[in-house]
Amino acid sequence: MRTLLDEVDPKSIKPVFKDIFRQAQRGKVLEPFAKRVHCENYLEKVNKKSGEITYHHQIFGGSIVHPDVKGVIPLV
Repeated sequence: MRTLLDEVDPKSIKPVFKDIFRQAQRGKVLEPFAKRVHCENYLEKVNKKSGEITYHHQIFGGSIVHPDVKGVIPLV
């Protein structure tokens, strides 16, 4: 799959992807994928304009990568 997709210029398919994604949002197709889960360790972010509160977790993850190697080694 990757050998086929590596030859495709991402700029050429971006408009199509954006159009499909926009239609999925408007049609509420993506709503079942949204989760409102939080725990006592969540971070809270308050939107200054609307006052809306969103909850999230933050992670700092390291990995070993090389521009000539396809694999990535995540560090624990």
